[in-house]
Amino acid sequence: MSTERELTQAALDQCRADKEAIADKERGLEQEIKDMEVTYSAGDRFKASCDKYILTGLADNNKVNLVNLRTGNSCNGVLRVGVLSSITPEELGHLYGCIRMTRYWDARKGCKV
Repeated sequence: MSTERELTQAALDQCRADKEAIADKERGLEQEIKDMEVTYSAGDRFKASCDKYILTGLADNNKVNLVNLRTGNSCNGVLRVGVLSSITPEELGHLYGCIRMTRYWDARKGCKV
């Protein structure tokens, strides 16, 4: 027969296990949300009409630019970003302005998108 102390200890142990399970679930959901966020990084490639571009980065200054793969010319100069490996759509939008671009290569994943 269990004592009241043993029952209380078992209830406490179950609460702790539940808290750990909830924390694990929270971490998993946070990672899912992070994975859903669209970000860009140096090395990503883009298409715009008939031209293709690569996003290049200068690590020492957290600056990026788009380089036309056909001509080698820079598109719209250089832009400072927060993190080279996690460039937001808003930051990238400042770089290419009103040109409609579509990413076709994700450098972090190493695959077409």
